[in-house]
Amino acid sequence: MKISVKAFSLACGVLGAVSIFCIGVLAQFGIGAPLVDLIASFYKGFDVTMAGILLGLVYGFIDGLIAGALLAYTYNKFVR
Repeated sequence: MKISVKAFSLACGVLGAVSIFCIGVLAQFGIGAPLVDLIASFYKGFDVTMAGILLGLVYGFIDGLIAGALLAYTYNKFVR
């Protein structure tokens, strides 16, 4: 059974965006601040401000979209 590349990549993109958003919001309350520093080393502009969190949300969506598409495509190639 093949996986829909479009559906899987969109699901991974949404999951990535929501994860980054939650990490940023929790960091505003002092939870997981070192994790924000680690993510900020990859996502330029990501920090605990609302603008930084929204930028991280976009980065997370794009990364999840690309990773999901690659995973689904690779899976479909091996399923044959």
